[in-house]
Parts: sequence; structure tokens; C-alpha cells
Amino acid sequence: MQDLTGKVAIVTGGASGIGKAIAETLSEAGAYIAIIDIDLEGARAAAASIAGKDGRAAAYHLDMGDHPAIDHVVAGLVADQGGIDIVVNNAVRTDPDDDKVADIGAAVWTTLLAANLIGPAILSRCAIPSMIARGGGALVHIASAAGLAGEDTRTCYGTAKAGLIGLSRSIAVQYGKQGITSNCIAPGLVLTPAASAAFDDKVLALLERHHMTPRLGTPDDIASAVRFLVSPHAKFISGQILVADGGMTAALPTVAGFRAAGL
Repeated sequence: MQDLTGKVAIVTGGASGIGKAIAETLSEAGAYIAIIDIDLEGARAAAASIAGKDGRAAAYHLDMGDHPAIDHVVAGLVADQGGIDIVVNNAVRTDPDDDKVADIGAAVWTTLLAANLIGPAILSRCAIPSMIARGGGALVHIASAAGLAGEDTRTCYGTAKAGLIGLSRSIAVQYGKQGITSNCIAPGLVLTPAASAAFDDKVLALLERHHMTPRLGTPDDIASAVRFLVSPHAKFISGQILVADGGMTAALPTVAGFRAAGL
């Protein structure tokens, strides 16, 4: 049983999409949820939805690129709830100018790495002392298949996600003896409302061909994996990458092409 009763969990980017599904799933397991998001109204709505199902949640406004504010929010949460047991680094910032290496300006690198890599590192730093004081804890960092292989665009995004993997392993090594686990989940395409709006049917069909499962991922698929990794069942799993991509990265690149050609 993945019971999280009495646990205090931070979910960044919890106002919508994957983050919202994670917040709801951890709440169903009994955890108190601190929903952290740059979209305060969305975070409040997500917290209200959890409360409407007899869960406990609160919304916190935070830009993960504002590093001093991370310290302030975590200190307030520890004062209010007595400590932190779980951190899910899910929030992400994107930029239309995140393109090929030779086409990206320094400002884009600075902004995206500040929010997508340094912010999660600062949040982890702030939460770890509380976890140690409570006898241990669990961190899950939402990486990406783009952190495992290169793309034609989104260089900063992929670099930050690869960096999260390194961050996670460092935490696992440095704090494992104090009862802290740290793991990454690397999703493939997940059909959040934003993703569904961004891709037309032709693109979605192309992407589906490259997944080895009958369908693309959903936010609940990722949320279920998070719930397992922060539960007592996963206490012996740390420093790992759970690739939740429908088998996309398991297949040779030629597989989808041969299948499409009927070969």
C-alpha cells in the first residue's frame, strides 16, 4: 500500500498538467500538498479541487528562477507544517528562442537554466535539512527523454533535463545514508492540455508511431510513477532514472520507419 498519510509534499508546477496530476495522486495517498507555481490562481484552483475531495493542500506563488524566494517559501512551509518529506521538481520554463546551439543567446540560457536546473537544485538544498531532521525523505525530479538524447531544437531544455539527472544522482549519493532517496522520471510525450493544443493530429500520429505502446502518455501515468517512487515500496531505489516513455527510447530509430513502410 502506497500510504503517505502524515507526509508533507512539495509539487512544483502543480497548477496544471503533469504537476496537477501528481499533486492529486499524492493527496489521494494521504499527503499534505504544497502546490508551488508561478500561476497562483491556477495553484489555488488545484488546491481547492484537492480540498473538495477531502484532501489537504495549499497554494504558493513562486517563480523557480527567483532563487531567494525559494528559501522564503520553503522556510514558511516548514514553519507551517513542521517539515518536508517529499519534493517533486516538476516545474519547467520554455522559450520559443530555445533552438539550435549556434542560435541561442546567453539570456535564453541564463533564464532557462535558472528556472529548470538551478531552481530545482536550490529547492532541494532548502528541503534536505528538514528531511534529515524527520528521518529521511524522497525527491523525484521530472526529467525528460530529451535529457537522454538530443533534439533538433530545445537545446537549453534538454541540457537542463540532463542536469536534473546529475543533480538527482548527487543527492542520492550524498544523503542516502541519512534516509533520503532521489530519482528521476524521464517521460516521453505526455498528453497534457498544453501538449494536445500544441500538436495537430498529424504530429500526434507521427509521435505515436515512435512509441511502442498503443497510446501516448497521460499525466496520470507519470503521477502513478511518482507515487511509487516516494512511497515506502521504493526505499531501496535511489539514483535511478525511470524512463516512462512508452518504450520510445527502447526502440532503434529504424523501427518506426520500417513499420510505416510496411517492411
